[in-house]
Amino acid sequence: MSTLSYMAAPMSRATIRHTASEVRKLFGFSETPRFPLLHVIENLLPQLIPDAVFEVVDSDEMKGVYAEALPAMALIRVRLDVYMRARLGNPRDNFTLAHELGHLVLHTDHRLQRIATPAKVKPYLDPEWQANAFAGELLVPLELFKKLKHSEDACNIFGVSKKALDVQTKAWRQEGVL
Repeated sequence: MSTLSYMAAPMSRATIRHTASEVRKLFGFSETPRFPLLHVIENLLPQLIPDAVFEVVDSDEMKGVYAEALPAMALIRVRLDVYMRARLGNPRDNFTLAHELGHLVLHTDHRLQRIATPAKVKPYLDPEWQANAFAGELLVPLELFKKLKHSEDACNIFGVSKKALDVQTKAWRQEGVL
């Protein structure tokens, strides 16, 4: 039995890291450990994607989905409860929003191809993997992490969960950059 998946243009983690770095640079946050994600999405996103729209919707309207990005419409939609927790700095909800921002940044000008496949899409072609990699690189930039000398307090400094930080450092080690 085949399932439907999406496939994106191939992207390496290094390319995604560079894109996340360029986003930080564009908004003037290259040296700021804790990226002001909601401020950027709510106020500055049109500088990056001119027609971008950010919507907060009633939680009942998006049952079972925390947030979604529709790159063809330059739209990010987020459930109200997720948005409110992100406003309070909840690391998981911030990562969710960074992930959706990743879809817009990485996929707005690139069509995603719908495919029927019995096998899993390779990570570098998987838009979900790409958006997760973007979120990790945006929220925990490699160069800033290295400057901290692997601080015990890195999760708090970057505003991410221990799991997100562990995934990020594991990816860097596998890539040989950490």
